[in-house]
Amino acid sequence: MRMRLMLVLCAALALTVGVATATADGPGNSDAAKACQKGGWQKLVREDGTPFKNTGDCVSYAAQGGKLQPACVAGSENFSGFTPGDQPTTFAGGTIDTAYSTLGGVFGPIGAFTGNSLFTGLSTYSFQLTFTKAVGSVQLDAEPNNFGSSHQLTLTGSDAANNVVDTDTVTAAAGIHLNALAVSDGNTIKHFTIAADAGSQGIFFSNIVWTCN
Repeated sequence: MRMRLMLVLCAALALTVGVATATADGPGNSDAAKACQKGGWQKLVREDGTPFKNTGDCVSYAAQGGKLQPACVAGSENFSGFTPGDQPTTFAGGTIDTAYSTLGGVFGPIGAFTGNSLFTGLSTYSFQLTFTKAVGSVQLDAEPNNFGSSHQLTLTGSDAANNVVDTDTVTAAAGIHLNALAVSDGNTIKHFTIAADAGSQGIFFSNIVWTCN
Protein backbone atom coordinates (compact mmCIF):
# COMPACT_ATOMS: atom_id res chain seq x y z
CA MET A 1 0.00 0.00 0.00
CA ARG A 2 2.78 2.41 0.94
CA MET A 3 4.65 1.52 -2.25
CA ARG A 4 1.58 2.27 -4.35
CA LEU A 5 1.11 5.63 -2.56
CA MET A 6 4.73 6.54 -3.17
CA LEU A 7 4.40 5.74 -6.88
CA VAL A 8 1.29 7.92 -7.15
CA LEU A 9 3.01 10.84 -5.42
CA CYS A 10 6.08 10.51 -7.66
CA ALA A 11 3.91 10.48 -10.76
CA ALA A 12 2.04 13.57 -9.60
CA LEU A 13 5.32 15.35 -8.88
CA ALA A 14 6.68 14.47 -12.31
CA LEU A 15 3.50 15.76 -13.96
CA THR A 16 3.74 19.04 -12.02
CA VAL A 17 7.38 19.54 -13.04
CA GLY A 18 6.48 18.76 -16.65
CA VAL A 19 3.68 21.35 -16.68
CA ALA A 20 5.95 23.98 -15.10
CA THR A 21 8.66 23.32 -17.68
CA ALA A 22 6.20 23.50 -20.54
CA THR A 23 4.85 26.79 -19.22
CA ALA A 24 8.30 28.33 -18.87
CA ASP A 25 9.24 27.26 -22.38
CA GLY A 26 5.95 28.32 -23.95
CA PRO A 27 5.71 30.23 -27.24
CA GLY A 28 5.42 33.62 -25.51
CA ASN A 29 8.73 33.31 -23.69
CA SER A 30 10.39 31.83 -26.74
CA ASP A 31 9.32 34.82 -28.85
CA ALA A 32 10.50 37.21 -26.14
CA ALA A 33 13.89 35.49 -26.01
CA LYS A 34 14.24 35.83 -29.76
CA ALA A 35 13.34 39.52 -29.57
CA CYS A 36 16.18 40.05 -27.09
CA GLN A 37 18.79 38.30 -29.23
CA LYS A 38 21.02 39.67 -32.01
CA GLY A 39 21.11 43.14 -30.45
CA GLY A 40 17.34 43.32 -30.05
CA TRP A 41 17.70 44.06 -26.33
CA GLN A 42 19.11 47.47 -27.25
CA LYS A 43 15.79 48.44 -28.85
CA LEU A 44 13.69 47.22 -25.92
CA VAL A 45 13.00 48.47 -22.39
CA ARG A 46 11.08 47.31 -19.32
CA GLU A 47 7.53 48.51 -18.64
CA ASP A 48 8.95 51.31 -16.47
CA GLY A 49 11.17 52.45 -19.34
CA THR A 50 14.51 51.29 -17.91
CA PRO A 51 16.93 49.74 -20.44
CA PHE A 52 18.62 46.32 -20.36
CA LYS A 53 22.32 45.72 -19.81
CA ASN A 54 22.64 42.83 -22.25
CA THR A 55 20.81 39.93 -23.93
CA GLY A 56 20.69 37.84 -20.76
CA ASP A 57 19.20 40.68 -18.74
CA CYS A 58 16.46 41.09 -21.35
CA VAL A 59 15.69 37.35 -21.60
CA SER A 60 15.60 36.99 -17.80
CA TYR A 61 13.12 39.87 -17.46
CA ALA A 62 10.81 38.35 -20.07
CA ALA A 63 11.08 34.88 -18.51
CA GLN A 64 9.86 36.30 -15.19
CA GLY A 65 6.72 37.66 -16.83
CA GLY A 66 7.96 41.14 -17.66
CA LYS A 67 6.47 42.81 -20.73
CA LEU A 68 8.99 44.08 -23.26
CA GLN A 69 8.38 47.56 -24.63
CA PRO A 70 9.97 49.33 -27.61
CA ALA A 71 12.72 51.69 -26.49
CA CYS A 72 11.77 54.23 -29.14
CA VAL A 73 8.51 55.16 -30.87
CA ALA A 74 8.55 57.25 -34.07
CA GLY A 75 5.93 59.93 -34.67
CA SER A 76 5.11 63.47 -35.75
CA GLU A 77 3.30 66.64 -34.69
CA ASN A 78 2.12 69.59 -36.78
CA PHE A 79 -0.14 71.25 -34.16
CA SER A 80 -3.08 71.21 -36.57
CA GLY A 81 -5.31 69.72 -33.87
CA PHE A 82 -4.89 72.67 -31.51
CA THR A 83 -7.14 75.72 -31.31
CA PRO A 84 -5.50 79.04 -32.26
CA GLY A 85 -4.30 80.76 -29.12
CA ASP A 86 -3.80 77.52 -27.16
CA GLN A 87 -0.69 77.12 -25.03
CA PRO A 88 -0.24 73.34 -24.94
CA THR A 89 2.09 71.73 -22.44
CA THR A 90 2.22 68.40 -24.31
CA PHE A 91 2.68 67.28 -27.90
CA ALA A 92 2.32 63.89 -29.60
CA GLY A 93 5.79 62.75 -28.47
CA GLY A 94 6.04 64.13 -24.94
CA THR A 95 5.99 67.40 -23.02
CA ILE A 96 6.55 71.09 -23.78
CA ASP A 97 8.78 72.34 -20.98
CA THR A 98 9.27 76.06 -21.55
CA ALA A 99 6.73 78.63 -20.40
CA TYR A 100 5.21 80.82 -23.11
CA SER A 101 5.85 84.53 -23.24
CA THR A 102 3.44 87.26 -24.35
CA LEU A 103 1.23 86.10 -27.25
CA GLY A 104 2.67 82.59 -27.09
CA GLY A 105 0.70 79.52 -28.13
CA VAL A 106 -0.68 77.91 -31.25
CA PHE A 107 -1.67 80.23 -34.05
CA GLY A 108 -3.46 79.60 -37.32
CA PRO A 109 -2.67 81.52 -40.52
CA ILE A 110 -0.89 84.79 -39.76
CA GLY A 111 0.10 86.91 -42.74
CA ALA A 112 1.95 84.56 -45.07
CA PHE A 113 1.88 81.67 -42.59
CA THR A 114 -0.12 78.64 -43.68
CA GLY A 115 -1.25 75.94 -41.30
CA ASN A 116 -0.79 75.98 -37.55
CA SER A 117 2.51 76.79 -35.91
CA LEU A 118 3.58 76.88 -32.28
CA PHE A 119 4.72 80.37 -31.27
CA THR A 120 7.05 80.75 -28.28
CA GLY A 121 5.79 84.24 -27.61
CA LEU A 122 7.49 87.62 -27.86
CA SER A 123 10.96 87.81 -26.30
CA THR A 124 11.19 84.03 -25.79
CA TYR A 125 14.27 82.98 -27.72
CA SER A 126 14.63 79.37 -26.65
CA PHE A 127 12.04 76.61 -26.28
CA GLN A 128 12.56 73.03 -25.02
CA LEU A 129 10.48 69.91 -25.59
CA THR A 130 11.05 66.47 -24.03
CA PHE A 131 10.24 63.06 -25.48
CA THR A 132 8.54 60.39 -23.40
CA LYS A 133 10.96 57.89 -24.95
CA ALA A 134 14.34 58.86 -26.39
CA VAL A 135 14.45 58.98 -30.20
CA GLY A 136 17.08 58.71 -32.91
CA SER A 137 16.43 61.89 -34.91
CA VAL A 138 14.33 65.05 -34.88
CA GLN A 139 13.42 67.34 -37.76
CA LEU A 140 11.25 70.43 -37.61
CA ASP A 141 10.31 73.49 -39.65
CA ALA A 142 11.04 76.74 -37.88
CA GLU A 143 11.24 80.47 -38.49
CA PRO A 144 11.85 83.42 -36.22
CA ASN A 145 9.13 85.99 -35.66
CA ASN A 146 11.28 88.51 -37.46
CA PHE A 147 10.30 91.88 -38.86
CA GLY A 148 12.51 92.65 -41.83
CA SER A 149 15.88 91.24 -40.79
CA SER A 150 17.60 87.84 -40.84
CA HIS A 151 18.19 85.73 -37.74
CA GLN A 152 20.03 82.58 -36.76
CA LEU A 153 18.07 79.49 -35.71
CA THR A 154 19.57 76.51 -33.87
CA LEU A 155 18.09 73.10 -33.14
CA THR A 156 19.85 71.16 -30.36
CA GLY A 157 19.30 67.53 -29.36
CA SER A 158 20.29 66.37 -25.86
CA ASP A 159 20.27 63.05 -24.02
CA ALA A 160 18.55 62.28 -20.70
CA ALA A 161 21.46 63.83 -18.78
CA ASN A 162 21.18 67.02 -20.89
CA ASN A 163 24.43 66.30 -22.73
CA VAL A 164 24.32 67.74 -26.26
CA VAL A 165 24.39 64.98 -28.89
CA ASP A 166 23.87 67.04 -32.06
CA THR A 167 23.06 70.55 -33.30
CA ASP A 168 21.93 72.14 -36.56
CA THR A 169 21.98 75.86 -37.37
CA VAL A 170 20.53 77.89 -40.24
CA THR A 171 20.12 81.58 -40.99
CA ALA A 172 16.55 82.65 -41.59
CA ALA A 173 16.29 85.34 -44.24
CA ALA A 174 14.30 88.52 -43.69
CA GLY A 175 10.55 88.11 -43.90
CA ILE A 176 8.69 84.82 -43.79
CA HIS A 177 10.98 81.92 -44.59
CA LEU A 178 10.55 78.32 -43.46
CA ASN A 179 13.71 76.51 -42.34
CA ALA A 180 14.13 72.77 -41.92
CA LEU A 181 16.50 71.76 -39.13
CA ALA A 182 17.47 68.23 -38.10
CA VAL A 183 19.54 66.47 -35.44
CA SER A 184 20.23 62.75 -35.05
CA ASP A 185 21.92 60.20 -32.79
CA GLY A 186 21.56 56.54 -31.76
CA ASN A 187 18.15 56.71 -30.05
CA THR A 188 19.49 58.91 -27.25
CA ILE A 189 17.72 62.22 -27.96
CA LYS A 190 15.49 62.88 -24.96
CA HIS A 191 15.22 66.67 -25.19
CA PHE A 192 15.40 69.13 -28.04
CA THR A 193 15.61 72.91 -28.04
CA ILE A 194 14.84 75.39 -30.80
CA ALA A 195 16.52 78.76 -30.27
CA ALA A 196 16.98 82.06 -32.10
CA ASP A 197 18.98 85.20 -31.46
CA ALA A 198 17.49 87.89 -29.27
CA GLY A 199 16.46 90.12 -32.18
CA SER A 200 13.99 87.54 -33.52
CA GLN A 201 11.25 88.44 -31.01
CA GLY A 202 10.18 84.82 -30.64
CA ILE A 203 10.05 81.68 -32.78
CA PHE A 204 7.38 79.91 -34.83
CA PHE A 205 7.85 76.20 -35.48
CA SER A 206 5.79 73.29 -36.79
CA ASN A 207 5.86 69.89 -38.51
CA ILE A 208 8.03 68.05 -35.99
CA VAL A 209 9.02 64.54 -37.11
CA TRP A 210 11.00 62.07 -35.01
CA THR A 211 12.35 58.66 -35.96
CA CYS A 212 14.12 55.66 -34.40
CA ASN A 213 17.51 54.30 -35.42
